[in-house]
Amino acid sequence: RGVSPDSSAALSLRAHALIARNSRRELAREIRDVIRVAEQPRRLFDPRVPLCRRQIELERERLEEVADVLDGPGAVEPHGVARVQVLLRDGASPLYYEHTNGDLGAALRRAIDALEVHSGVYADA
Repeated sequence: RGVSPDSSAALSLRAHALIARNSRRELAREIRDVIRVAEQPRRLFDPRVPLCRRQIELERERLEEVADVLDGPGAVEPHGVARVQVLLRDGASPLYYEHTNGDLGAALRRAIDALEVHSGVYADA
């Protein structure tokens, strides 16, 4: 889980930025965009990092679950939001690179577990 966000003002500010409604909605939109793009035929000259379309197809429900949790009214842990952010924005993540440690399903399960609030510290996000 790393260092507690309450250990410094900078970490606390970062944690609150991660769980802010607009930040969560943006990540949920990015997940839905990934699903949408993965469903379309690959374009010959696409400048985007190639998606692992098969993995995304297999894990579509879990991806949608993550998006729904982020987009929902419930509280989430900053650590979980950070995991989702890395999954979406790191070109070496299982969304884009098949030969990572673990598969997309495992990464999504870890993200879902990390999003779950275990204390009331960030419950009023």
